[in-house]
Amino acid sequence: MSENNNEKKRFGRRAACGFTTVALVTGAFYVCVFKGVDLSWFVEYSKVMVYVLGFVVGGLTATDIVQGLRK
Repeated sequence: MSENNNEKKRFGRRAACGFTTVALVTGAFYVCVFKGVDLSWFVEYSKVMVYVLGFVVGGLTATDIVQGLRK
């Protein structure tokens, strides 16, 4: 039963990171469109956010794999 709880926890951590990134990028897009900021700023901001998301999710996946192998 505890393994089932771990699976839900693992999904939730990745999903929360993804939803947070989507919200931040969407907010930046609206700032870019309605405040008249240059589109290149949004593109660079989005790249950084996606790279950070990939690093975080990759790190979570790696630690989950290592912990799974230890069992």
